Amino acid sequence: MPKGKGKDKRNWKEYNEQLVVRGMFYLELEFVKNWNKELEEMNKGKRGGQYKYPESFIKWECIWKQWIDYRGLEGIARGFAELGLIPTYNDYTTIWYRVHNMIPEIKLPDEKE
Repeated sequence: MPKGKGKDKRNWKEYNEQLVVRGMFYLELEFVKNWNKELEEMNKGKRGGQYKYPESFIKWECIWKQWIDYRGLEGIARGFAELGLIPTYNDYTTIWYRVHNMIPEIKLPDEKE
């Protein structure tokens, strides 16, 4: 074994599963299933304009904002709407207002979840 190189002691099965779980986290689409129910709850007793996009969807966009700009997020939302995954998509301005100052509390899953 060359000098300075130790044996790789990584548990590859566990590490690979962590990578799979990370991929599932990035594309967690639970908000699709709960869209109407969550909006109903958010708008219950609300005066004035009603929410059109659930908080879970906005948090999902917030995660993706790390890599994609606001117009790109609009494009993704538009694609979801065209596929029928969500009833409507939010535009650049709506995304900016809801995501811009958001600091989501996100529990990262582990490989057992």
